[in-house]
Amino acid sequence: MVPDLGLTFLLAASAVLIAGIARGFSGFGSAMIMSPALAVLYDPVTAVLVLHVLETAALVQMLPVAVREADRKVVVPLGLAAAATIPLGVYLLVTLDAELLQRGIGAVVLAFVVVLAGNWRYRGPVGIAPSAGLGAVAGTLGGATGVTGPPVILFLMAGPFPPHKIRANITGFFAISTTVLWVAYLAGGVFTFQIALKAIWLLPIYIIGITVGARLFGRVSEPAFRRVVLVLLAAVAGVAILA
Repeated sequence: MVPDLGLTFLLAASAVLIAGIARGFSGFGSAMIMSPALAVLYDPVTAVLVLHVLETAALVQMLPVAVREADRKVVVPLGLAAAATIPLGVYLLVTLDAELLQRGIGAVVLAFVVVLAGNWRYRGPVGIAPSAGLGAVAGTLGGATGVTGPPVILFLMAGPFPPHKIRANITGFFAISTTVLWVAYLAGGVFTFQIALKAIWLLPIYIIGITVGARLFGRVSEPAFRRVVLVLLAAVAGVAILA
């Protein structure tokens, strides 16, 4: 079945393509671009669920490496804490006023843009208690807004891990949180055929974006690309707040 390929879909496809390029190049930013953009174009529930389908597809490709290399002492507390609070986030997603939630998504993204622009890093201990606390926050945010990664990424980057370990730990966390999110969304009855159809049509565009972004890596200055992404994130978040 072919969806309505009007202006709304074309704008959604553009946002997904840009998000894929950001993901392929830098490994971050895709959820923060897609969540507020799709919330404005569709609605917050559709935005979060379409985002979830696309991110699941990207996760599958990275999972084998994460299984081998992730530090379970870090990933498991993060993941279990997120699993405990994801239902709260999903509850907020389906009960809060759509306009309020759209603006909330924009505010969350804008807050992380400020943090990323300032190169802030977590400086406290990296142990079970901080991992569990941060995982709980990430789970609530992920369930309600689809933006799970930034707090976890900032936290893990503060630890004594080499880059390949950080990537593996992030992927391992997403593997746990994504599985629980699927259970919560399906149990809540919010994942509909129409949402699945939108995600299926947007998935190839997302994959193309990831491929383009990966090929740009090493050819484009990372600081310059990062600045462009942050400006774009701020603009998308501003539209979500003010629309």
